[in-house]
Amino acid sequence: MSDLVEAVELAMVNNDLQKLDPNSRLAFLKKLCESMGLNPMTQPFQYIRLNGRLTLYATKGCADQLRKINGISIEILQNELVDGAIMVHVRGTTPDGRTDEDIAVVHKRKGVEGANDYMKAITKAKRRLTLSICGLGMLDESELETIPRKAFDKPEAPAEVKAVLMPPKKEEKPKAKPKKKKARTPAANKKSFVGAAKAFAKYDLTEERLLAFLGIEAPVQFDESLEERLREAYPVVARGQYPKGLEPAMVTCSAEVPAPPGQDMAGVE
Repeated sequence: MSDLVEAVELAMVNNDLQKLDPNSRLAFLKKLCESMGLNPMTQPFQYIRLNGRLTLYATKGCADQLRKINGISIEILQNELVDGAIMVHVRGTTPDGRTDEDIAVVHKRKGVEGANDYMKAITKAKRRLTLSICGLGMLDESELETIPRKAFDKPEAPAEVKAVLMPPKKEEKPKAKPKKKKARTPAANKKSFVGAAKAFAKYDLTEERLLAFLGIEAPVQFDESLEERLREAYPVVARGQYPKGLEPAMVTCSAEVPAPPGQDMAGVE
């Protein structure tokens, strides 16, 4: 029992959660959220090990919720570039008239990144002010980048804490197998063939020629694969280039139809 008391004392006084077991950490987090009116499911706090102590820092969701819960309005008093750094000075006011002020300084980079730095400076100032006016003296996540990386690390939250503070990922439903396409009825085959034959008719290609080209005897055998074959042949025929099997019929000579003149008739008037 004394060990638990010592651990709780470290957590409350020294802001060190290292010696608390997972259940005690979870109880501490839930109590902290309840005292501030925060929804623990939105992950308002995350773990950070800073200078050997396991502590908490406030996330973006924490500051946003606190402003809404407490009706805090923020006024930007200064937003300018000073010696290559963006300085933002903000003032916050609560509904009962209490005010507080804070600043944020962010080094400005060049180009598009510089525009992002302006937004970062405003966000940082608003979050610092929110935590201050709400009496929550802890790090904000926008301040982590100002701390040397070797001074801290972000440990993995215990499974017990994840189960409560981190919503489980939605399980992906297995994709339904595509339904097997029903075979087209003979009547539908015939209807499709008649429509295709009308398109080829203006190029003097009869239904009989098309049936022979496709290797079928009747329109009822005109399935989807044969329809695709005609789709590929149509633009070729439209250009006057007939695929093999659809060539125009050759004119044959007969006794009634005289042969065309040969080379010996050239130049004869």
